[in-house]
Amino acid sequence: MIKYGFVTIFTQDISQDMPEEMKQADCIYCKPPCSYNILSRQAVPAAFDTYGVYVKRFFEYVDEITPEYMYLQVTASNRDIFVDECKKRFKVVDIDEAYYNRNKKFKCWIIRCSNAEPAPNPGKAVEVNTYIRHICKNSSFRCIADPVMQPAAIEFYAHKNEIKIVSLCSNQIHIDRLRDRIAEYDAKQTARERKKLTKQKNFQK
Repeated sequence: MIKYGFVTIFTQDISQDMPEEMKQADCIYCKPPCSYNILSRQAVPAAFDTYGVYVKRFFEYVDEITPEYMYLQVTASNRDIFVDECKKRFKVVDIDEAYYNRNKKFKCWIIRCSNAEPAPNPGKAVEVNTYIRHICKNSSFRCIADPVMQPAAIEFYAHKNEIKIVSLCSNQIHIDRLRDRIAEYDAKQTARERKKLTKQKNFQK
């Protein structure tokens, strides 16, 4: 287990038993691998011999967490299969258009689920990092679960907004990038606080 601020990372994948800490989550935000070829580079090939087996295991995690809200970032290749599984579990399932890499040509979708009112969203098609920033800033999640940490955007913005997040990741490159990004952000915040304190002291003189 690794901790960086509000982020807790377990160095494993979903073929293994779920950590108890992840069961506390009231929200899931995840970008599952979009195909078996991608999956074989990011999970344990021996554990999942087809994409269908992987999806089944993913939703076993969802069923064990029973989140109030869930967001899944998908592409054309895996959108329908995930939508179908979401509709089996949630009363309200919406699909938001989005894009990634700051380029509207790279289209994706966010499947947005809840069992009560619709889950919060930006209200328009935006870049996925903007989408994540919006929901972290405008929601009251107690804890977010990310069973397949990849680019770690949700981890960073959860930390920035002081929301607890529990993630699974066996890719050290992703972990190191997140660590560096959080460290840089925290250092800038500390510098801002020091500058603000210095101004206050000078004003009081």
